[in-house]
Amino acid sequence: MTRALGGFVAFGLFWGAREAAVSTVTTIVYVGFLVAPAGVGLAASLTSLPTALAAVAVVAVLLAVLAPTASWSTRWRRVHPR
Repeated sequence: MTRALGGFVAFGLFWGAREAAVSTVTTIVYVGFLVAPAGVGLAASLTSLPTALAAVAVVAVLLAVLAPTASWSTRWRRVHPR
């Protein structure tokens, strides 16, 4: 899954920024893999399991809606100054 996400993010970027994009996506996925189960368990213990899973669904929808607004142009300028 990380390779697919990394390829999706890196698509359309210049060669110099692709490595940074892939490493960023890999780090985010790895942290999410470690933190998300504990976060859902904590939320379920404070509320209920259906509420905790609904919160996960809301976050997933928000990420899907906001993903097209992400811009790599500022990172590109930082990695490759003119």
